[in-house]
Amino acid sequence: MLSRPFLVSIIILIGLAATINCSNAWNVYYDTILGCPLVDKSGNNSSIELTLARVPAFLNADSDEIIEKFVNKSDNLISVRNISLSEKAEKVITRVDLKHPLVRKTAATIVANVSGDLTIDQICAIYDYIKYGNKATNTLGWNYISEPIWMDVCTYANETIELGAQTNHSGIGDCDDFAILMASLIEAIGGTSKVIIAYENGTGHAFAEAYVGQIGVNNNDILTIDQWLKQNYRTNEIRLRFDEITYEVWLNLDWGKDENGQLHPGGPYVPLKHYLSVDIQRSGLKSVVQPPENYINSIEWNRKGIGFQIAGKYNDAIRCYEEAIELDPKYSATWNNKAIAIYQNKLPTTFSAVIRDINSQSNYQRALDCLNTSIDLNPNLATAWYNKGLILYLQGKYYNSMECFEKAIDLRSSYPQAWNNKGLTLFKGALAPPIDLMLNSASENALILDQFNREPTQCFENALKMDPSLAEAWNNAGVANYQNAECTKYFDKAIDLGFVSAFNNKARVYDFWQRDDEAMILYNNALKLDPDNSIIWKNRGNIDRTHSGIHYRDMGYIGLILTPSPPMLAT
Repeated sequence: MLSRPFLVSIIILIGLAATINCSNAWNVYYDTILGCPLVDKSGNNSSIELTLARVPAFLNADSDEIIEKFVNKSDNLISVRNISLSEKAEKVITRVDLKHPLVRKTAATIVANVSGDLTIDQICAIYDYIKYGNKATNTLGWNYISEPIWMDVCTYANETIELGAQTNHSGIGDCDDFAILMASLIEAIGGTSKVIIAYENGTGHAFAEAYVGQIGVNNNDILTIDQWLKQNYRTNEIRLRFDEITYEVWLNLDWGKDENGQLHPGGPYVPLKHYLSVDIQRSGLKSVVQPPENYINSIEWNRKGIGFQIAGKYNDAIRCYEEAIELDPKYSATWNNKAIAIYQNKLPTTFSAVIRDINSQSNYQRALDCLNTSIDLNPNLATAWYNKGLILYLQGKYYNSMECFEKAIDLRSSYPQAWNNKGLTLFKGALAPPIDLMLNSASENALILDQFNREPTQCFENALKMDPSLAEAWNNAGVANYQNAECTKYFDKAIDLGFVSAFNNKARVYDFWQRDDEAMILYNNALKLDPDNSIIWKNRGNIDRTHSGIHYRDMGYIGLILTPSPPMLAT
C-alpha cells in the first residue's frame, strides 16, 4: 500500500495555541494530529480554519539512493542506467534559469497587470499562464509531451519557453519541465521556490512549490492568502504544506485536480511514497508572499463595515461594504455582510410586523440578491447559505429555507445555528403549508409535509449536541413539544441560560394548563428582563383581567415565541 500524505485541519487561534481537528475531506490522504504553537505578534484574536497538508518526510538530496531506472534498447542490446537522488537534484537546479533574460522577461510580462511586491495573485498569474495560456495573446496552455523512456530529460526553463513559442503554447514538456519552468518564473519575480521529486517503485513525478511564510511570524498574511485562494478559485479547501520543523508554509503548484475536478494552486499532492525536496536557492533567504493589494484594502473596508454593523449603524456599514466590493467584486464575504446590513436596516420592531411591512419585503429581496451573488462567487460559503435560509424563513418560504439550511449543514460539519433554524422551518411548515410548495404535485407535498411534521425536535436535539449553551434551541424544542408535559424541561434549560422568550413560553403553557399563579410569576419575570415585549404583555393580559390584553385560552401555539438563530457575518 502506498504511504500517503497527511491532511491536518488546524483552527488557528491567533495569540493562543492551536486546537487541532482531524479532516477526512479527501480519500487519498489519511489523518494525523499535528501540534504546533501558533503565535501572532500582532495580538489579533480572530480565528479561522486553515488546512495544512504534511507530506512524508523529505529525503536528503545528497543521497545516492536510486530513484529512477532508464532502459536503453539499441542494436539488440539492453542497457540500464540509474538516476540517483543527488544526480536528479543537481540536474533540476542547473535547469532553473535564474539569470536568463528570457525567463525574467516572460515572468515580468505575465505579471505586468498585477501590481505589488511579490503577491499571491502574481504567483497565481504565473500558474494560470503556464497551465492555461493567455487568451488575450492567443497563447495556448501547457502542451504535455513525455520524455524518451531511455533517458532522463530535464529542459532548461528558457528552452521550454522557446519550444512553446514555436507552437504558440506557454511551454512544452513533461512534469519535470513544468516544475522547472514554474520554479524559474517564480524566482524571476523575487519569490522563493523549490521542486519536489516524488517517486515510488520506478514511478516518478515532479512539481514546484512556492514559499508563503512562517507560522508564528506571518499568520495574518497566510490566513488572508488562504481566504483569497479559496475565493479566487471557488474551492472550499486550499492545501498549504506545513513543515513541522521550521514552521514554514509552502503552496503546492502541481497540476493535479482536486476532489471537485478543479485545477488550482493548493491542489492535491501526488500520493507517492518518497519525496525529495530540491531547494532552488541554497542561501537560506526566503521571500514572504503578500496578499493582493486590493484584497487587503477590501478586507479593511469589510472589517470597518462589520464594526459599524455591530454598532447598529447599518447605512454606514453598507457604504463600507460597497467600497470593499468596488475594490474586489469577487469578495463573497462582503456580499454576504452587505445582505445582512440591508436586512437589519429599518427592521420592524415586532416580529408580527415583518411579513406585513413593505419595506421589509423590499429589503429582503435586496438582501437575497446580495446573498445569491455571494453564493455564485463562492458556492462553498456556508454562512451565505445559512443567511439565505434565514431570510426565506422570514418570508414564509419554508421549503426553500430548509434546503438552504441543509446546504449550510453539508458544508460545515458542526453548525448548531443552522440545525436550530432548520428545525424552525420544519415546525412552521407543518403548521402552515409553505407558500413555496405551490408548484409541486400533491404527492410531493405530502412527503415534504410529513418530513416537516416528524423532524423538528430532532433538529433541535442535533443543535444542542453541538452547542448545549444554544438557548434558542432549548426554547424552540420546548415550543415544538408544547402539547407534551416534557416541554417544560426544555424551557427550564433555556431559562437557566437567561433566555427571555422561554419565561414567556413556559408561562403560556401553564396558562394552557390553567396554572395561573405560576404563569403570572413567569410573565412578570419575563417583563423584568424585557419590559417592552408586546407579546408577553398580551399573554399576561389573558390572566390579569385589569390589563387590556388579548384574552384567549386556546391550545394553539399563538403567544409562543419561536426564536431563530441570528444572521451571521463573514470575514
